[in-house]
Amino acid sequence: MSRRSSARCRNIGHPFSIEAYLAPEQRAGRSTPDSDLYSLGMVRLVVLTRRPPTSLDEHDPARDYQGHPAMVAILRALLAQRVEDRPTDAREAHARLVRIRKLIADSQQLQPPLFW
Repeated sequence: MSRRSSARCRNIGHPFSIEAYLAPEQRAGRSTPDSDLYSLGMVRLVVLTRRPPTSLDEHDPARDYQGHPAMVAILRALLAQRVEDRPTDAREAHARLVRIRKLIADSQQLQPPLFW
C-alpha cells in the first residue's frame, strides 16, 4: 500500500488490516479456493455495514448487519469459520446472492443497488 493510501485510511478513521479479510485457515498458513469466499463475505459485510472489519464481532461478524434475514444467512455462510460450512464454490455463492437480490427487490418493490 502506498503512503498516500495508507494516510487516507488513517485520516478517515478506519483501521486497515488485511488480516481481517483473511479466512481463519489463511491466518494459519493454509489457503484454499474457499478462502476467497470468506474474503468476499467480509468485503460485502464491510460495504453493507459501512464499518471496518476490525470493528466487527470476531466470532460472528454478520451479527453486526441488521439487514434482510436472507442476506444475514449468506453472510454467515460466507464467513463461516470452518471451510466445510461455506458455499461449495463461487458459483453456489453467486447463485445464492442472485436469489437474495431478487427476494429483497421483490419484497421491497425496489430496484437493488448496482453493487449487488
